[in-house]
Amino acid sequence: MTIIKKLTISLALATAAVATVPASAIDPYSFGQDYPSVTVYTENNGMLRGLEMRTIWTAGLNDIIRQNLRTKKPEIVDIRVNAYQKHISEYYTHSYAALINCATPIDSFVYEGSNQSNNVRIKNAMRLDTNHPFYIDRKAVEGIFSAYC
Repeated sequence: MTIIKKLTISLALATAAVATVPASAIDPYSFGQDYPSVTVYTENNGMLRGLEMRTIWTAGLNDIIRQNLRTKKPEIVDIRVNAYQKHISEYYTHSYAALINCATPIDSFVYEGSNQSNNVRIKNAMRLDTNHPFYIDRKAVEGIFSAYC
């Protein structure tokens, strides 16, 4: 692995660690409150015409649905997930909601907008083709769970 690649990976991990705010530190949901989006994973896609291309996965808290009464940590959170490719101009590639179950991660799923009946379990969403609207990168999932659980 080249020095530049190692440096890029280290920088991406450091940025994610600094930008990540645990969900337990966020105030309980109140109507109309806007929560900040956090970058959960940045994927370097190489170079095109001398410019770096990358995919940036962000997540923002919609609601803390259930909290562990003893530890005060979230057990189930509803978040929005966005992935966009950054090159000369930015454009979104994926945008959907996700219900994250910290207590039993296997029950977590992604869904479109307000329609929870049209959903895909996160375990299956990681296996989908990258062009599928519910695709999510495994490292983005790891970043989401470390940020919100």
